[in-house]
Amino acid sequence: MTTTTHIMIFTRYPRPGAAKTRLIPALGAAGAARLQRRMTERVVSESLALAARRGAAVSVHYTGGSRDEMSRWLGKGTPLRPQAPGDLGRRMRKAFDWLFGHGVRRGLLVGSDIPGLDSAVMERALDDLGRKGLVLGPAGDGGYYLVGFHRRVPADSRAGLFTSIPWGTSKVLAHTLAAASREGLSWGLLPMLDDVDRPADLVHVEGGLVAGER
Repeated sequence: MTTTTHIMIFTRYPRPGAAKTRLIPALGAAGAARLQRRMTERVVSESLALAARRGAAVSVHYTGGSRDEMSRWLGKGTPLRPQAPGDLGRRMRKAFDWLFGHGVRRGLLVGSDIPGLDSAVMERALDDLGRKGLVLGPAGDGGYYLVGFHRRVPADSRAGLFTSIPWGTSKVLAHTLAAASREGLSWGLLPMLDDVDRPADLVHVEGGLVAGER
């Protein structure tokens, strides 16, 4: 890598019946997959806009599909990397281990299902990492949509934030902040944004993203 700032995007290949399954009752299998595709493409676009301003790099870390499928979807020039096996915590930890193993100074990892996540929010996260070791973007469901580290945070301290976390519950952010306090990390919080996992969450999606999904 030739940049010191990097944005990683976690996403799933938008295969009908396997993507955004909790939205299938409202949108159908194909509709849920299309929404997943559109939200991912939006986050990729916003990340690339920020990367162009800040001289950063972007990579897409995927699951649920092959490299060829991802490349045909997002373009051959998109840097792609499969997510590591294991639970979400292990996959995120391995992604940061890979990132900082290549000399990156500031790294962000973002989800792909946050309609309100734009380049301005991510840029604020990068700025916060100039002063803090850790930055988190709280999600409305009690989790988080973004996590960023400065390289000065030791690998063992980073790992502490990804173990014994009740993933998929409303306690994720609280447990993560408690772990950060135990590790003695300085941290900052971004504005709260809503993710889209369940039919009730569709109120947070712009009409253009969800139109014609059924």
